[in-house]
Amino acid sequence: MEAPVKRTRVEGSQAVTVSATPVGDNTGAASTAVEDAGKRVDLPSGVTYSMGGVTSSQDGAFSALILAMVATIALVFMVLVAVFRSMRQALVLPLSVPFAFTGAFLLSAVTGTPLGVAALIGLLLLIVALFTKTGCWHRSWEVVAERHLSVRLRGDRFA
Repeated sequence: MEAPVKRTRVEGSQAVTVSATPVGDNTGAASTAVEDAGKRVDLPSGVTYSMGGVTSSQDGAFSALILAMVATIALVFMVLVAVFRSMRQALVLPLSVPFAFTGAFLLSAVTGTPLGVAALIGLLLLIVALFTKTGCWHRSWEVVAERHLSVRLRGDRFA
């Protein structure tokens, strides 16, 4: 593989920059291939290599989105505990997240779509939609149960 090489200094040490342009849309696979090639090279003592560019940006975006997912689940859980005034009822919703993720990962594997930043944003939206819809559904069933109970206590028929 031929690639342009640029010699510079970084913090007083010599540095060599090797650039590559991936072919296709799957930058994750291209980054993995470059990383594997870098691991096979026997570097002299004191010489190191690191990945930069799109790879480091994508890694940073993945970390930020995963943190956003965890924070979303935690914040929504705290809101649910406050709304339902019950840990048990609030736990029902976060326990449904792994099932939704399983479907998303399965569909990604079946279609051969790599998990990129766009897919992680979609998973974050899936979490929000799941909590919103399930929370509304759960609350509406509580209202129906309360009405049914109050109707039965009065001796009326529930219609």
